[in-house]
Amino acid sequence: MTQTQSMKRIPQAQPQRGKRIHRVVIKRMVDDSPDTSWLGEYSDNAESEFSIDRAHDLDCISQPYNRPAGEGLRVLESAQQYLMDQFNEVSSTPVTPDELAEWYDDGDTFISDFLNGDEEFCNGPCVASWSGREYRYFNPGSVEKFDANAWDKESYWREAMRKNAEQDYSRMEAGARGEYCFIGIRAEAELNIPDGHLAFIAQEISSGGLWGIESDSDESYLREVEAEELAQLRGQLHELGFSQRAVSAAFKNIEREEC
Repeated sequence: MTQTQSMKRIPQAQPQRGKRIHRVVIKRMVDDSPDTSWLGEYSDNAESEFSIDRAHDLDCISQPYNRPAGEGLRVLESAQQYLMDQFNEVSSTPVTPDELAEWYDDGDTFISDFLNGDEEFCNGPCVASWSGREYRYFNPGSVEKFDANAWDKESYWREAMRKNAEQDYSRMEAGARGEYCFIGIRAEAELNIPDGHLAFIAQEISSGGLWGIESDSDESYLREVEAEELAQLRGQLHELGFSQRAVSAAFKNIEREEC
C-alpha cells in the first residue's frame, strides 16, 4: 500500500466531518521499464543455434536454425567425407589431372561453407530490420524452455524451437515498432481524513499494482486484473477502519483513467 497526503482547508463555519472515501479510481498506466527478458534479448553475439541473425530474413539459409540437421546433416557430412577421400586419392596419383583434384576440393569447400551458413549462400536480397547501429542478433528466451530429450524425434524438437524463436522475435520487434506496449494496472482511493482543527488531510492509498502486462491482451484478462486490484484496495480500506457500507458506497462509482 502506498500513501500520499496534502493539507486542504475547510471553512470554519463548516462543521468538520469524519473520514470518508472521496473517490476510487482504477488506472491503466504505461510501464516505462518492462522486463521483456522472457521474450529474449538483443546482442552482438549469437548464444545458441536458435538465435536470429537480424541481417537476414527468417527463412534464409544463413539463419543458424535453417542449416541442415538430423538426417540431412548426416547425408551432407557423408558426402563431404567422400569428396575429401576422393581428393586425397586423386592428389596422390601422378596421372590425375589437377582439374579433377580441384573439383573434389571445391565440392568439399562448398559443403563446408553451406553447413557453416556462409554469407554467400544468403537467399538475398534479404529485407531485414537490422542496421549497423543496432545489435545484430536476437537470442530468444524460449530456448531454455525446451529440452531435446523431451521429444521423441530431434527434428520435431528443432522445429518447435525454431517456431518459438521466430514468435519471440516477431513479438519483440512488434513492440519496438510501437504496435503494442506494456502497462500496469492499479486501484487507488482518495481519502479525506480530519486533522481535528477544521481541516482535513487528503491521502491516497493504492493496491500493489500489476506491471508488465501486454497492452493488447484480451480485455477479459485486463478486467480480471482490475477486479483483483480493486479487491485488494477494498481490503485495505477495511483495515483502515472504513465500514462495509462506506466502502460499498464508494465502489459504486469507480472512475477510470489511462495514462
